[in-house]
Amino acid sequence: MSLKRKFFTVLTATEKNILHIVIVGRPNVGKSSLFNRLAKKRVAIVHDEPGVTRDCIHATAGWDPLTDIRVVDTGGIFQGSSYDAHILEGAEKEARQADVIFVVVDGQVGVQPLDLQVRDWLFKLNLNKPLFTVVNKCESYELVDVYPYKKMGGADVFAISAAHNRGLEPLMDAALLSKGITPFDPEACLDEEQLDPFEPAPQEEAPVQKKPKIAVIGRPNVGKSTLLNSLIGEERVLVSDLIGTTRDAIYVEEEDCIWIDTAGVRKKHKEATVIEKFAAMRTQEAIESADVCIVCLDVQQGVTDHDRRIADMVIQAGKGAVVFLNKWDLVKAIRMEHVMQAIKQDPSLNCFLPVIGSAKTGRNTDQLKSACLKSYESRNRRISTAELNKWLKNLLMHQSPPSVRGRPTRISYLTQVSTAPPSFVIFCNQEEVVPSYLRYLENRFRSEMGFVGTPIRMRTRKRATWIERRER
Repeated sequence: MSLKRKFFTVLTATEKNILHIVIVGRPNVGKSSLFNRLAKKRVAIVHDEPGVTRDCIHATAGWDPLTDIRVVDTGGIFQGSSYDAHILEGAEKEARQADVIFVVVDGQVGVQPLDLQVRDWLFKLNLNKPLFTVVNKCESYELVDVYPYKKMGGADVFAISAAHNRGLEPLMDAALLSKGITPFDPEACLDEEQLDPFEPAPQEEAPVQKKPKIAVIGRPNVGKSTLLNSLIGEERVLVSDLIGTTRDAIYVEEEDCIWIDTAGVRKKHKEATVIEKFAAMRTQEAIESADVCIVCLDVQQGVTDHDRRIADMVIQAGKGAVVFLNKWDLVKAIRMEHVMQAIKQDPSLNCFLPVIGSAKTGRNTDQLKSACLKSYESRNRRISTAELNKWLKNLLMHQSPPSVRGRPTRISYLTQVSTAPPSFVIFCNQEEVVPSYLRYLENRFRSEMGFVGTPIRMRTRKRATWIERRER
């Protein structure tokens, strides 16, 4: 029997396991993000009017070829609303039916009093079920200190980033094992004695190349939809002078990328309509799902404060960053070099790759696409520790860091901990480094190491002394 046929015979003959997971936690810790990630789909957008998020949301998905999961997202517990009793009742009902419970906390703010209330509520239920503390929103979960989260009382603590799909596999392996389910291993399904020794070994399939998702965002009426039509070479998206023509995120797939047109990002209004709220949510979702964001500006109006806030959304999300100065065909008395220089000197746009052109005439839209692909590559780039520290040594020889409160700052080494966005940790003899020097370090690093069109994350970490290491 062939290797491939043997593999699928085993899968067909095996009854699928079912794991029932319930997600609980206080509001705004990322429960729905984790739910969407496990369910492998986005649930319908839910806006923040009272009563909408009261009920639990269910989904079933295949985790691996031998196991399906039933996952339940519960409402935020103890949110101080008139629906608390209803939410608790629903959450308790689901928790009693669960095989395993994920208690989600926010890794960016640590354990809060409401988190401890959730813990105490679960203990009072006396469920006798596996509880796992899930520390969400950890972009670099390798560096997370899990000790403070042990007070949540879970069987174990797992640092994840649901938004970036990081850290879920160890969590799910532990959840499966808690029910006596062995995590799926393709090689374990094969009986080597029954394999044909004369059959050629199966060829390893080449990894599927991911298409970058590129979102076009910006203020209303700066030409986003016109730009998308120009990029794809057809009138796919409705274009109008009326503000708010585009309400939903529109996805257009091409051979080498996926374009996303979004609704205009408006200034925040207290009187925003429900449709405007939905549009804003979908635009935010498009940013989160994108690999690269093009911030489209009207070059006639220059860079406004609203444009800078939109650019900051891209930086905070850690996405590839490209700025397109549109409507150049309407500009007569300004030199392109002067505009480019002004963009590069703007602190809010210094990590963006700038392109000037016209969506209406198609000028420089080919350069824009090239800039997006360059930004995508830069965002996913990884540099060896040896190369990083060769660069760092040269920098420190010319410009050492200033002292902090009279104590000299000594930087030991620099290492990269993740990509998308590129994230680095600087190990030194103290926690603090003068912020201006850190900005200087980042700017020099960006220009000399070629990180263009992407935000980078640099954080400092105190290196343990030999006495501290001996006492551990």
